[in-house]
Amino acid sequence: MDRLYLNVFLVKPGFKAQGAVNAKGLSKSMDVPVNDGQTAKLHYGLSKGTPDWFAALAAQAVGGVSKMPETSSLSGFVIVPLGKSHFIVTFGHAWQRVDRAMVEPNFGVRCVLNLAERNKLKSIKRDRIADDFIQAIEQIPDADDIYRFDIDTDKDLLTGVKARVKESENFGLQVSGSDSFKGSIDLSKETIGGYLARCSALHKKTSYQKNFQWVDNVVPVRDDSLVGKLEIELAALVAANSADISLCIPDLLSWDDYDLFSYKTKRGGHSPVAYELSPSAWRAFAISEGKIIDADALRDSSVYAYQQASKDLKKKWSVLQCLHGSVSYKKKTYLAHGGRWFQIEQSFVAEIDVKVGALTISKLVLPQLQSLTETEGVYNARVAGASNGKIILLDKKNIQHGGGRSRIEVCDLLTDSGELVCVKPWGGGSASLSHLFQQAQVACRLISEDGGFNAKVLAKLPTSHHSVWAKASANTGGASVVLAVLRSPHPTKLPFFARLSLSMCVTALARMRFQPSYLMVT
Repeated sequence: MDRLYLNVFLVKPGFKAQGAVNAKGLSKSMDVPVNDGQTAKLHYGLSKGTPDWFAALAAQAVGGVSKMPETSSLSGFVIVPLGKSHFIVTFGHAWQRVDRAMVEPNFGVRCVLNLAERNKLKSIKRDRIADDFIQAIEQIPDADDIYRFDIDTDKDLLTGVKARVKESENFGLQVSGSDSFKGSIDLSKETIGGYLARCSALHKKTSYQKNFQWVDNVVPVRDDSLVGKLEIELAALVAANSADISLCIPDLLSWDDYDLFSYKTKRGGHSPVAYELSPSAWRAFAISEGKIIDADALRDSSVYAYQQASKDLKKKWSVLQCLHGSVSYKKKTYLAHGGRWFQIEQSFVAEIDVKVGALTISKLVLPQLQSLTETEGVYNARVAGASNGKIILLDKKNIQHGGGRSRIEVCDLLTDSGELVCVKPWGGGSASLSHLFQQAQVACRLISEDGGFNAKVLAKLPTSHHSVWAKASANTGGASVVLAVLRSPHPTKLPFFARLSLSMCVTALARMRFQPSYLMVT
């Protein structure tokens, strides 16, 4: 008998399994055996509909279409109690009917990592939780270690993984996991209940810590009373227009299906109203609707996804599910992500804080800002202009290098002492500094490795700074790189993910034998 793939969710304690899955339209059922002498209801049904592409073309067809064809797919699920736990096993597209707020987060990820050997990973799904919010799926043709993938274990949350496993484990040759765990069963040799018992035991193991210990840097919050308090804190940040909170769709989207987003449903016969996806845009909309910005508003308000061509509503999420950012509460750091909460491991926070606390504060003296609104470009030009030729302006003087249209800014200011000064304004959020750190690392990597790049920079400089540049670009010179942030608080007072990015940037620059420092421009 062929093996049967089971997609398994574990219901959170305190939630009723029947409420965790939408059974609408799955009107048929049958009893299936799950253990010796025990059966469970398999709810199933057909989903029918005409594809959007056919409906659009049929509307333009010469002579029209007498009858619209329909496609159909069979889906189903079964709820299986096991001791004090409840599992939902889905088939077909029924996994889309499961309410993720009611199931154990990353249940399948934990199962796969406990099962797989270090170098047997085939595919990952990751969410960048620091700097800009980025979602990505990566796969390789063979199998390898996690570092074969473009994952940053300090900045990325592993939300999905696929791996090869030993046949002797009896989960099939390949398993995958996210919130659910997907493996295969031989029903001629094992009951569904027995298989789920093995899944439960697999989830409880801690063997993953040997090869994937970094996964515990960010752990799910399972205390519902704490979640309620964190949602109040998050709502306060949104109400205050905090720049450290972003609003983004929690799912990896197929842009063929969704290309317009709104904060309200469209009225009959009208096109949906498009809105910018940002906390400030939603805040302005909510206030215009007479809403109070609180935790209830985040839960009760929605973001709607439409397809512009068909104007049909494709999907919706609560605003709470779409908010992303860090929240400090009682001296601990938490992450709001996809409608869920994660705690940043305190030992990880402490490690980053030690690194940031040891960061050199630059002794370079630069003029203060003339006003709270002075821009980076105006400031850079003013500093260089007032220096009597001691500081060279390189802001926006990009170097075309590396083929194509690749243009690199080596730094914003170059002093007569050889300091490479990279300048960016502090915008109140972690993402506002990501470009600064990226600019510094890209430029320094080229300086340390590429003589052709250094020659192009030299051609941009006046002769007064040729010897300065020769020293700064020497591999053994230990050139100084100053990360100058306009209107910045002390680096130890930055939000956690800004501190994390700063720490990683400084470490990378030091490895390239540069001397990084931080400068607060007030």
